[in-house]
Amino acid sequence: PAAYTAPSPAPGAFPSSSNATAPTVDESQPTTNIQIRLGDGSKMIAKLNHTHTIADIRQYIEAPYILQTTFPVKELQDNNQSIKEAGLLNSVIVQRYQ
Repeated sequence: PAAYTAPSPAPGAFPSSSNATAPTVDESQPTTNIQIRLGDGSKMIAKLNHTHTIADIRQYIEAPYILQTTFPVKELQDNNQSIKEAGLLNSVIVQRYQ
């Protein structure tokens, strides 16, 4: 199973989805940790394989939002792009509410 740190509750935070599940991590394949900074100020760490996609990251979050890199700021729109292809290995990404 994937390892992640759930966001700490914050006033006005969106509740996490009861249907949201972490993607399965294949420990025999290369893995990376991605820190996700949520729009409410909380953070979560997702452990994923290099081949997981942006869509897999979106599984962790429930709310109208976009994902973007920190610098240079780039919106992550291609849900089929792998984490490696998007240049996100061991990175920090930011959730921004729409």
